[in-house]
Amino acid sequence: DPLSYDFTSANNTVDNIHVDGPHEMATTFIVGVFASASTNCRFNIVGSFTSTQIVLLAGVPQRHFVEEGVNEYFYFNVDRADVDLQVTVTSITGDPDMMISYDDQYPSCRIQPGISHYDYEHRLCSNYTWFSNNPKSDTVVINHNNPCQATADTVAVSSTCDNDVVKDMFRTGGSFYVGVFGFSSSSFMITAAYKGSRTKL
Repeated sequence: DPLSYDFTSANNTVDNIHVDGPHEMATTFIVGVFASASTNCRFNIVGSFTSTQIVLLAGVPQRHFVEEGVNEYFYFNVDRADVDLQVTVTSITGDPDMMISYDDQYPSCRIQPGISHYDYEHRLCSNYTWFSNNPKSDTVVINHNNPCQATADTVAVSSTCDNDVVKDMFRTGGSFYVGVFGFSSSSFMITAAYKGSRTKL
């Protein structure tokens, strides 16, 4: 019933809804899901505010959307000292870029001011420790024994990376902060997992 809702993803290729703010305190949004097929459906719903960090659970993929020129933020709490951490962003549409930091909650990118038709060299990224510079999809592996070493040609590691600090985080626990930048408006899957462990499908 079109009179029963204010926003819908019907007739969109991606099931994402962006509700412009500002919103009053304690605003409640009620979300309904309609399955048009006769088969059973399984899905996850994630609601977040812009610039709010979303927690990643080990081996559990999440589907998200980021607008062009905007950053979305996530974090993962590491609790194992014996395995490497792998964070993967898989593009469904568009071109999302990924950055990870252990000491800044908001690794991010932006486009140089005054640029209307931009390319990768116009992207300015900061506050990151690891940055994946791969078109479309990105993977960063953080080695628990030597975390400040790049594990792929497409991964850049900041010169400020402190091997001993990150190794201690694996041993004692800590948070890795992930930023996903929309080089173009993008729908993507993001997964943080211990390398070699099972990923939920």
